[in-house]
Amino acid sequence: MALRVDLRVPSCRPIPGVVDFVRQCEDAGLNGVGLLDSQLLVRDIFVTMGMVAHQTRRIKIMTCVTNPVTRHPAILASAIASIAEMAPGRVELILGSGYSAVRTIGLTPATVAQMRDAVLAIRRLLQGETVKFNGVSSHLAFPPQHPIPIYVAAVNPRVIELAAEVADGVLLQVGMSPGILATARRHIEEGARRADRAPADVKVAVCLRVAVAKDVRAALEESRSVCANWVLEKHRSRWLKAAGIPIPEFAEFPPEVRAIYPDLSHPEDPVAARKATAFLSEEMLRAICDALGVVGPEKHLFQRLKEAEEWGVSHVYLMTPATYELPREVLAAFKHNPSRGVGRDHAPSGETSS
Repeated sequence: MALRVDLRVPSCRPIPGVVDFVRQCEDAGLNGVGLLDSQLLVRDIFVTMGMVAHQTRRIKIMTCVTNPVTRHPAILASAIASIAEMAPGRVELILGSGYSAVRTIGLTPATVAQMRDAVLAIRRLLQGETVKFNGVSSHLAFPPQHPIPIYVAAVNPRVIELAAEVADGVLLQVGMSPGILATARRHIEEGARRADRAPADVKVAVCLRVAVAKDVRAALEESRSVCANWVLEKHRSRWLKAAGIPIPEFAEFPPEVRAIYPDLSHPEDPVAARKATAFLSEEMLRAICDALGVVGPEKHLFQRLKEAEEWGVSHVYLMTPATYELPREVLAAFKHNPSRGVGRDHAPSGETSS
């Protein structure tokens, strides 16, 4: 089976332009697109998903990611079931704890317990079962005809284990190296064990941070603020240590970093974010980029995808550093390399990929 390759597509432009971009992704052979759910930063995810579903025929469409804090589980179940009516067999729900979506409105990310409750409630609703919310028993009047896979996006080891225990799959947002993958797989095995489930039954996607450019140094600088975030946040830096990268300790975020809106992973002003993270040496920047994904020319991207397959990865999710720009360079790479072996073994049930 060919490697499944999905691409993060933030709805950072007027919706018709985003839809056209996704159609180009489909034509280029990409298997799926993930749409960001972060109110205020990008267009509404479900409005965009509906338009994408209507205008495409093969490509998978995912929430990547939504969360149970800004959207109640019942609302998520209703929304994703509605989208599935327009794209049966092509829709997937990826839940996270909330990041920029909760930060921009002063809320707190979902706890592990909240994530567990959300996954279980949404699955039951999608299966037509009754769920009790605040003492009120409710059900979804239009459960989907095709199962909708539920993934959990995870950095924290406890969340990886939760995904393996209760979800259909996990999106590992931990980077990719032999050490990282071995550590993550141990947590998947632990979560699956709790549910008396075979680890092989847990669908696993690996997120790769990518910056495609002929100028490697420019690609590194584009990735700087994201990489710095991985150094500063302890639940992320543990994965860099698993890759063998020595990480400096910071007692607290530097004040110039705290001033970046809304955060280092989604900076509205990337120039200011790069200046605020100038403390990261080029040597460390290169090492982190190698651990998290790939930077540089198109050939580097496809070498990394080949490496992923060699390391037993069957599904990757490509994510560029930019939230407010469409990933045109990544799309161009697939347009320039149409025979890279992706996209043809993952047609939805009942459809062909011809």
